[in-house]
Amino acid sequence: GSLVLHLTWARDALDIVLLVLFAYVGFVAPRRVGRMIVGVVGVVLFALAVAGFLVGDDAAATKDVLGLHFTTALNILDLVVGVVAILAALGTVEDPEPAPRSVLRG
Repeated sequence: GSLVLHLTWARDALDIVLLVLFAYVGFVAPRRVGRMIVGVVGVVLFALAVAGFLVGDDAAATKDVLGLHFTTALNILDLVVGVVAILAALGTVEDPEPAPRSVLRG
């Protein structure tokens, strides 16, 4: 069959939220905060992919959950991005905490 996406307003809103979060992490957030956000987003996308494979969708796009259609293409994309985000969060090296400065030594 052909590749069908069945994009909805709910999916578009989710994608915009993810875009804003990733832009914040990439340009503004400190490493610790960025690591947590990317990890949480990765887990959410991975959960969406698993739910999508369990629920599925049909060619007529009549099956949806919370306004989201789970096509195979979106499930694979969510799975790959979710796993990569989780791995990126786990592999992020945080800056060491600075040593406390002594009042006497300056």
